[in-house]
Amino acid sequence: MLGSLVLLLALQEAPPAAQSPPAAQTPPAPNERVICRREVVTGSNRQRRVCTTHTQREETADRTQQLQDKLNDRRGQYQRGDLPGDRPGGG
Repeated sequence: MLGSLVLLLALQEAPPAAQSPPAAQTPPAPNERVICRREVVTGSNRQRRVCTTHTQREETADRTQQLQDKLNDRRGQYQRGDLPGDRPGGG
């Protein structure tokens, strides 16, 4: 509560920001348009809003696919029973 009060007072005393003349509004490129979606937080019923561009989503999907491919390649190097978790008794 005290922090909110201090912030409120600081905002009231701050001088107004210098206003620049309005720039010509050009629509963003299709890949730079911001897309927001709600994601459920793990272990909670709450949702959070996540906003990213189409380009950022593609980059994330590419990195995720590369990691998945790498994990699948590693798993393919071993025969059943070669990994510690595959042995009887979990050892």
